[in-house]
Formats: sequence, structure tokens, C-alpha cells
Amino acid sequence: MKNKQNPFKQIQYILFFLVLLMFSLALYLDSFLQVEPLNNEHTVALDHGWDAYLDGVLVAKGVSLPYAFPKPLVGKTCTVTTILPPVLPNTNTCLNVESSMAALDVSLDGEMLYSLEGPSKGWARPVFGGNFANFIRISDEAKGKRLTLDYRFTSNTPFAGSIKAPLLGSKSSLMLLKHAQWPSLVFGYTLLFVGFVCILVPLGMHKGRERDSFMYFGWLMASMGAWVFSQSSSKLLFIRNPALPMNLSFIALYLLPIFLVNYVCVSYTVGKPVRMMQKAALLFPLAYVAGGILQLLGILQYTDLLVISGLFLGIFLLVLLGMLIACHLRARANLMSFLIAMGFLLVTILVEEMLLIFNIKLNSPVLLHLGMSVSGAILFFHSAKILNDKTRSILKEQVLLSMAYTDSLTGLSNRSAYDKRIDEISSPSSKTGVLGVLMMDINDTKGHKAGDLALQDFTASLLKLLPEMAELFRIGGDEFVAFIPTITDNQLEKLANTITEFFKNKKKIYTVAVGWDLYIPKKKERFMNIIHRADSTMYLKKTKMKQEMAGNLDS
Repeated sequence: MKNKQNPFKQIQYILFFLVLLMFSLALYLDSFLQVEPLNNEHTVALDHGWDAYLDGVLVAKGVSLPYAFPKPLVGKTCTVTTILPPVLPNTNTCLNVESSMAALDVSLDGEMLYSLEGPSKGWARPVFGGNFANFIRISDEAKGKRLTLDYRFTSNTPFAGSIKAPLLGSKSSLMLLKHAQWPSLVFGYTLLFVGFVCILVPLGMHKGRERDSFMYFGWLMASMGAWVFSQSSSKLLFIRNPALPMNLSFIALYLLPIFLVNYVCVSYTVGKPVRMMQKAALLFPLAYVAGGILQLLGILQYTDLLVISGLFLGIFLLVLLGMLIACHLRARANLMSFLIAMGFLLVTILVEEMLLIFNIKLNSPVLLHLGMSVSGAILFFHSAKILNDKTRSILKEQVLLSMAYTDSLTGLSNRSAYDKRIDEISSPSSKTGVLGVLMMDINDTKGHKAGDLALQDFTASLLKLLPEMAELFRIGGDEFVAFIPTITDNQLEKLANTITEFFKNKKKIYTVAVGWDLYIPKKKERFMNIIHRADSTMYLKKTKMKQEMAGNLDS
């Protein structure tokens, strides 16, 4: 016969379906509302008709932007100039100029409009950070005037010297264009959030492989999130100082290798060659510190090290991946989940590169970020599996341990548990307080089957009579022991009498002999002496009960 479903659950399912149906209908009907889009203003790109000068010397005439000046550029002034159009896109025009690792001066017909200077204190050579959006308000009288942009680069990185086309439009429309890279911002925040959750939550776990796996996974996600966040132009909507988020890129670059190789060594069974890569990975944080010292002295900047650092990182990752593939193929370790995660990430990187080759430009590298997210999800489930396996192992051990210390008939702690508890109480380091001891013996006269029923009946009744904090053991066939904490001598004697009288008055098929004594640690008496006295008292009462039963039978 099929089980009937709960009517209440059926009503819930029907209501949930109706709510979902109504929600879908509301979305459909509300979609007919026509509203004006946020970005509805015209913007103009000033991408042609530029003259380029290097330290005042004309190097190119009538070029289109973007344009790259020949390197080296540190200590030189790169100038581009053009004539503004005779008509501006709106009456409240703003000029958006992108700068990267450079000071910037903007002027109209030789009159200074805007200047981005380096800090007056700090690094020996000013640090400007990555791409920065400069917004300069220009009046309607600027039409037809000569616009001049002077760049003074502080780094010879491959990205330095590249001049992008400025944009004209309202400030709101220009900011919305910058916000087109919002997916990078979302991915960055998400990876950072997941990373820090996986770092902080394991702090409440016991030290071990499971905890380390989750923590290194968290640092991996945080590193990738820091890099993604720092690469998005949308970050400047929240952090206007471009140098601050650039530090996230650098620290992610130099710490990623050590987090990655430690995650692999903790989460998988790998050979000695792979573990040797842990030592090699230490060179990257060392290089980060060395780069900071060189930047402090003004010798070079972190940005100057980007290419060589990226090259060494690529070599490191390829060597590590090759070792792991070889380790997996030799069946020395099951690295399939890690290899799938890295494979998926590499595929998305290749797809991004192919899009660049075919000049297909996306507002943000969504595919790469998706690859990072999927790879992270695969590694997360692997770490979760490690934790799950450990939890199952602990539960299995606890079940086996419970079986070893539990009496199968009564469900009470058995003789092994009793002996262990005696050792704990008798230990010199024990902090056991006053403890009452009850020794009990059942006088059963009905045979083995009846004896089992008697033992179970006695256990159920005794548990109701004893205080909640009492510990009860079955230490032999018909013998039981109870330890009662924080009890006085009079209370213990009264409890012993209560138990005796209870089973006597209930006219059970058995009687119970109870012996008792009180353990007081301050008296410095051995605990086993207390046990022996309680046991002796119990046997005296048992003998007396047998004599009374024999006398009753004779009469």
C-alpha cells in the first residue's frame, strides 16, 4: 500500500506553484513599462588627427589613437595634440583622458586645465598605478581649440607609452561607459568573498589536512579575486586612487604560486618532486619584498618587473602542471579534479587569446572570469570531499568506540568504560570533585531469559531514580555501579535506601542490594579504597537478603 502524502505538504506545494506563477505573470506584465535608458547621451572619441612629440621633438603627424611611443620613456615627456571639433556633443561636456603609470597635464591653447601629479612623499619615484580615468570639465568655448596632453611616464613597462583616444561627453555617460566592465567587478568581489569565507571558517576546525585544504583554497580564490578586481576600470568608481588597487595585482601575482603548490600538496597525494616545488615557490614572495625595496630606492618599480615576473610565473605553472600530469599518469595520485580545473582555466585563456587575434573585443574578459569560477568550484568540491571523508571516518570511529564501551543488552557504559573512568579519576592530574559511589547487585531467581528482562527493567527504573548527572555502568552479569557528582554523605545514603525500597516495594522478580561510599578528594584517600568499601557493603547486604529469603522459604 502506498504511503499517503501529508496533506499540509500538498497544500504548501500548490501555494508555492501559485506564487511562482503569479511572480512570472507580474514580471511579464511589468516588462511593458517603457523607461529612458541611463546611457542615452552621445559621446565622441577623439581618435584621429593627432600629432605626437617626444621631449618637444615631432615623432609622428596626423596619427590615430591609440598610439605607442618608443621606449625607454622614464624621464621623458610624451605629448600628443589635436584640434577639438567645432561642435561638442552636449552643453555640459566632460573630457575623459586615460592615463597609466604617468603624470598628466591637460591644456587648451597653452592654458593649463588639469594636472595629475605624483605624491610629494612616499616612493622615490612617483607611483601612479594602472589605468586611471581623468575627468576634465571643458566649456563650450573650447570648440576648435588645440588640446594638448603631456604624459610623463615613471615606468618602462610594456604598457607604458600607449596613448588611448580621449572621449567627449557628459560625465555621467562617460562613467557609465567605464562601468561597462562591471562583470569584472562582480567576479572580483565574489572570488574575494568566497576566498575570505574559506579562510576564516576553517579557523574553527581542528588542525589537519582538511583545514589546510580549505584555507589554501581560500587564499587561492582571494588571490584570483584581488587580481580580477584590480584589472577592472569599474573599480575607480569606488576607489579613485589607482595605485591602491594595483597593489592587489602585485601581491596576487607573487603569492599565487605558493598558495597553489601548497593547496596541491595538502589536498592530493603527490611525489617528492612536486613537494620540492614548495621551496621554489618561496622565490616569488621573496621577489615581491625585493621589488618593494628597489621601488623604495627609486631604482625601478613593480610595473617594470611585470613581464619578467609573469614569464617566471608561467614557467613555474607549466613545470608544476607537467609534474602533476606525469604523477597522475604513473597512477601515483588521483589528480583528475585538479587537472580538469586547470584544463578548463587554460581553455578559457586560449579562447580569450583567440578573440584578441580575430579582433573581437569584449567589455571585460568574462570568459576568463568564468573559467576561474568553474575551476574554483571544482577545487572547492574536492576540498569539501576531503572534509566529508574525514567526517565519515570520525563518525565511524565514534560508532566503533561507542560499541566498544557500551553494553549491548542495557545500552549502559560497560566494564571497559568503567575501568577507563576509574583510571581518569585516580590520575594525579584529575580534577574530579566530591563523588558518590553506588555498588548494586541484582538477585535474580528466574533463569537467563528472565534475567535479561530483569536487567533491562532494572536499568530503565534506575535511570529514573538517579540524578541527571549520574554516570551508570554495568560492570558484570548482575552488577552495576553509579557515580554521582556533588552529593553529600546524607544525600547518598538516602538515595541508596530509596533504590532498595523502590525495588522491594514494587514486588519485582528480583531484589537489589545496594552498597555506597563517598569519595572526598581533600582527604587524599585512594579512589579504589572507596570502591572496595562500597563493594563490601553491597555484598553484606546481598548476603543478608539471601538469608532473609531462605528464612521466609523455611517458614
